[in-house]
Amino acid sequence: MPRAADMLAYRTPQQFGSGQTIDRSVPMATPSGEFIPTPPTESQVQWEGALSNPSIANILYGAGEAAMSVLTSPAPYVAGMVGYGYGALTGKDPKATGVQFEQAATIQPQTALGQYYTEQVGDKLSALPPYLGLPVPKLGAGAARYAGQQYALPLAEKGLTMYEQGKLTPGFTPISELFIGPNAKNWNPDLNAKAVEMEKAGATPRQIWSETMNWKGPEGIWRQEIDDSGALFDAKTIQDTPWKGSVKTYEALTHPALYENYPGVQYYDLGYEATPGTLGSFSPKESKFKVGGGSTLSNPEAMKSTLLHEIQHAIQSKEDFSRGGNPEALPTIVSELRKQDLKPLEEGASNWKFAANNLGRSSSNLYMHKLDKLSQSENIRPRQITGLADFYEYSNQIRSEYGPMPKRAGAERDSWMRNAANYIKEKNIEKKPYLANYDNTDPKKQQSIYRSASRVMDKFSPDAFKYRETIAKYKTMVDLTPMEQYMRSGGEAEARATQARMNLDMEQRRSTFPEESFDRPTQDLILFNKQKLQGIFGNDVLQPTDIFSILYK
Repeated sequence: MPRAADMLAYRTPQQFGSGQTIDRSVPMATPSGEFIPTPPTESQVQWEGALSNPSIANILYGAGEAAMSVLTSPAPYVAGMVGYGYGALTGKDPKATGVQFEQAATIQPQTALGQYYTEQVGDKLSALPPYLGLPVPKLGAGAARYAGQQYALPLAEKGLTMYEQGKLTPGFTPISELFIGPNAKNWNPDLNAKAVEMEKAGATPRQIWSETMNWKGPEGIWRQEIDDSGALFDAKTIQDTPWKGSVKTYEALTHPALYENYPGVQYYDLGYEATPGTLGSFSPKESKFKVGGGSTLSNPEAMKSTLLHEIQHAIQSKEDFSRGGNPEALPTIVSELRKQDLKPLEEGASNWKFAANNLGRSSSNLYMHKLDKLSQSENIRPRQITGLADFYEYSNQIRSEYGPMPKRAGAERDSWMRNAANYIKEKNIEKKPYLANYDNTDPKKQQSIYRSASRVMDKFSPDAFKYRETIAKYKTMVDLTPMEQYMRSGGEAEARATQARMNLDMEQRRSTFPEESFDRPTQDLILFNKQKLQGIFGNDVLQPTDIFSILYK
C-alpha cells in the first residue's frame, strides 16, 4: 500500500481545495500500489505547513472530514474510528477524540486534505449509473466504511495500541523546541519590538524572556522558539534505512511549524550516521542530516534528540547564528579566530604602546631633571626627598651610606638630602642606562612629549584594553583540549541546549530562561559565523569537510 504521505508529498497548495482540477496524468500510485514520485518544482519546495508535509494524523483528519461530508446521516463507525487513530497518534485521549468525531459527523470539510478526499469520493459517486436505485448516502457510507477498513483502521488500531501502552511507538515520539531567528517566516516582529524596548528600558534578559519569549543569543542575534507540540518523529523510518540509503526529512519527521518557518528543510536528505564514534551530523553543502550513530539506532528518544541537535545547526546556517564544528576542526578555528579578533585592534594597541613608551621616557627624563635640581638645592624640605616615588626603595642604603637624616634644619641636613637625591639619581641610571643622557634633554620639550603621549594613550586605551583582554581570552581557549573547544563552540552549545529543552511544554519553556539550558557559560563560548569562517577557510566553507560537517559526538 502506498504511504498516504508519499501520495501527497509533491502536490502543490493549488491542487488542494482551490477548485482547480487535479492533473490526472501525474501518477499517484501504480496499480500494484507503488508510489511514483515526480521531482519537486521550485514552487513545491516553497510549500508550507501541514499541507506540504501531511502527517498521518493530518491524513486521518482529512479522511474523517471527507467521510463526514459525504454522509448525510451520522457515520459513527468511520468517524469514531478515525477519531480514535487521530487521538492516539497525537497524544490525546483516543476515546474522547473519537466521540468528538462522531458528534461532528455532518460538518463540512475545513482542511485542504478533507476537501481533496471529498472531491475524490464525489467523482466516484457521480460516475455511478442512476438506475441502480441505491440511495447516494447509503452508497457513500459503504464506500467510506470500506476505505476506512482498508486504510484508516490499521493506523487507528496501531495508534490506539501504542496509546494504551503508554507510548506512541517504538518509533513515533513527539518533537518539541527549536530556536528560530528573524529570517523565520512566522517570526513575531511585534513581540521582538517589545523585547527591544524592554532592553532599552533596562529590563534583564530573564525578564524580557518571561514576558515576550524573546532572547538575544551569545552573538547578539534575537531568538524566539517554535511552538511545535504537535510534531512527531518516526524513528522506524531511520531504523529501516541503514542499508537502503536515505529518505527525505518529511518522511520521518512530521513538523509543520519547522517546515513553515524554513521552507525546503522538509526536502533535506535524512539518513543513517555510519561514522564511528559519531551520533549524527549535518552537511549544509549536501543538505543532509544523519542520525542513529553509535548505539542510538535502537533508541528512538536518542535519535530524536540527535535530530533536533542537527536541525538546530541547519537553522543556525539560515540565520547566521554562531556555528558549531567538530573537535578536529576547532583548534584551527580557534587559532584563526584569535588572529581575526586581534587584527582590528592591533593598530590601536600599537599606537597605545608607542605612546606609553614615549610617556615613560619623558617621565623618567623629567624625574632625573628633578633629582638633579634637588642634588644642587639649598633649604630642602624633608618631604621633597621622602616624598619621592622610590625613596623608600633605597632609604636603607642611603642611611647605611650617609647615616640617619639630621632632625634639625641646616647645612648638615641639606647636605644629607642632596646626597640622597644624587644617590637615587645614580640608581635610576643603573636601572635605565639611557637616562645617563638625561642632561641632553630639554625639560620643556619633555613636558610637551609627556602631554602628547598622554592624549594618544587616552585615545587608544579602549583598543589596548580590548587587545589585552582578547589575548588573555584566547590563551584560555588555546589551552583547552580540542573536545572542550568543541563543547564551547557557540553553535554546539546552542544545539545541546535545544536537546535539553526537548520535552518542555510551553509554560516550562517560559519559566526556563534559555541560558539555563546551556551546559557551558555563554560568556565563555567560542563564537563564529559564516563570515568568520570565510575569513579562515575561504568562500567554500559549506563543503562537507571536517570544518562544517557539524559532527555531534
